[in-house]
Amino acid sequence: TMGGSEWQPVSEEKKRARPFSGKYQRYILAETINITHDVALFRFLLPDAESEFNLKPCSTLQACFKTGVQAMDIVMRFYTPVTPNGTKGYFDLIVKRKAKGRMTEHLFGLHVGDEMLFRSVAFKVRYEPNRWKHVGLVAGGTGFTPMLQVIHHAMQNNVDAKGKPDKTKMSFLYCNRTEQH
Repeated sequence: TMGGSEWQPVSEEKKRARPFSGKYQRYILAETINITHDVALFRFLLPDAESEFNLKPCSTLQACFKTGVQAMDIVMRFYTPVTPNGTKGYFDLIVKRKAKGRMTEHLFGLHVGDEMLFRSVAFKVRYEPNRWKHVGLVAGGTGFTPMLQVIHHAMQNNVDAKGKPDKTKMSFLYCNRTEQH
């Protein structure tokens, strides 16, 4: 729960070494970049400028905020960061505003300097270099973010268990309702 038992402070050394954990931690909004009329990139600061973003491919961050004191007043949603591993100091989320979406209304209402709670959730898909010759990725709408995370990971000079460079070929098909959305 959010009543204090779930969120616990983490030592500065641990934050630097591993900025995300299974427990909610506070992250400060550094910037909001509007991409379209209903999509924005939200940049949140890691604990310090030297902290490295590092999540396994297809891992998600669970965002959380409270609107009141009841259990039903806790709003939680999962987001897949689009930040490449090794990036220092921040992570990015691309979010589409949903009509009457409690979390997206909250996010789009944040100002630079506001805090948001996040925790990491274990990866869903394991990417292994050279496991397949060709990988096809298909996504629609905001589903492109997990695919982008896999592509970033695959492009980071990965080597397989035998030390051979990753030669996996990737194809990505992305669809949307209209050109504008």
